[in-house]
Amino acid sequence: MELDLDLMTQEETGRLELLEAVIRKDLKGFIRVGMALKEIKDKRLYRGKYTTWKDYLKGEWDISRAYGDRYIDAFEVIENLNSSFRKSAPIGALLDEDGPDQNVHHGGHSEEDSDAFEFPFPKNEAQTRPLTLLKPEQQPEAWKMAVRMSGHKVTALAVNKVVQEILEAQLEEDKNGIQQTIIKEVTVPDDFSSQFTRLLEILDMHRKSGWKEFNRKKALEFIKSIEEYLNS
Repeated sequence: MELDLDLMTQEETGRLELLEAVIRKDLKGFIRVGMALKEIKDKRLYRGKYTTWKDYLKGEWDISRAYGDRYIDAFEVIENLNSSFRKSAPIGALLDEDGPDQNVHHGGHSEEDSDAFEFPFPKNEAQTRPLTLLKPEQQPEAWKMAVRMSGHKVTALAVNKVVQEILEAQLEEDKNGIQQTIIKEVTVPDDFSSQFTRLLEILDMHRKSGWKEFNRKKALEFIKSIEEYLNS
């Protein structure tokens, strides 16, 4: 079967070769690899040899789409933390021969930049993975909490614990918000009240079991949609 491939410009081909060299040299360096993969994916620089992103990852790097996308997600978390902590400093400031610049200070800095020097950045993709469950604006504070809780010796488990606590608090807040919305209604049908009570019982059951096999992010989206519907 003949592949329907798009033509690449000489500039695009050269850029692809450069990015692939970065990946090939440092496949375990999650920031560089994530940055390179993101550009290849966003600009579809793989289209000269492959028709899909999935085929490119499998054919060139023997990794799954989910695995490749995790690199990109990790890079986007780092980019977000960098933007929050270092203000205007470019993402390249985080990179050296050994990976992320772990809290190294090169010269003076203003008070507003102090976060960049007080908090080290994630050292591996596993530490960023739980943060992807949060909204971008929640990620910096969650990372700070994990660093403080771990005494600057951060583990993926510590980050996950903080993220789960944030999601649980958010779920509780949204649940209470829906309850208040219902209370304000003039009338609430008995069948609705009984089903809502049952929903709360199910949530409490999963909370007590440690939220095993329960996607709280999806549950929050579902609850938010109910609240928006009731307020419409």
